[in-house]
Amino acid sequence: MADYGISIVNDQSEILVNGSYENLCLRYKFNVSVDESPGSATGYTKQFSRQCDTPAIVLTGDPAFVRLIEKDGNGFTFYVIANRSDDSPNPKNITVWIFDKPRYGEKFNTNYGIQVLNPSNNSTIFDSRNKYLRIIDVISGDRGDIINGGSISRSYPGRIVGMLPATRQAGATYQILNPGSIPTYLLTINIFPVSSANSDDVRVERGGSSVQQVANSTSEQPASKEDFSFLYLVVDLTNF
Repeated sequence: MADYGISIVNDQSEILVNGSYENLCLRYKFNVSVDESPGSATGYTKQFSRQCDTPAIVLTGDPAFVRLIEKDGNGFTFYVIANRSDDSPNPKNITVWIFDKPRYGEKFNTNYGIQVLNPSNNSTIFDSRNKYLRIIDVISGDRGDIINGGSISRSYPGRIVGMLPATRQAGATYQILNPGSIPTYLLTINIFPVSSANSDDVRVERGGSSVQQVANSTSEQPASKEDFSFLYLVVDLTNF
């Protein structure tokens, strides 16, 4: 492998990669089955943890929503809600792809390739053995796009694609359960945008509802939220 910094340019002499370049690359890929959780109404919840620095989570498979990402020691805990439908079998099957900084990337072969290093600190900027995040489209909308059976669908022939949520907003209401010094509330996520990605098609539609208890650090009741917008990045996973 090369141990010095270089620049890569295109045919118009525009710099594509040099010592200041950085992109996220695939660190983890795994499958999860999301089962019904106690207290859920029409959503299933799954949580899992991984050691990460700057994670970006991409989902493929059945309709799902990344509800929350929490810092947990040296890693992160991810909370995923899968949409439950009466005409679909359980459990819901989702493939999770977690991208992280290039120095943590999973090397997918042992063949020699090329590295681009930052000459100031000798850190790896690019390694041809990694699989890098490639964003090919953006899908945005709001609550009005997915209520009453609405949805947004797009197709990318010849590609394998996934969905990366750039926002994790949802309609939610809070009902107080225990008014003690640290009040406990019943959080009802009554509508949220779920994404599904299968082969070359992606879809954003309305999720059901999910109910959970949450503790608030102050005595002030969290504000309910009915209107929200969403933003998804479509990621090219071809040849991954």
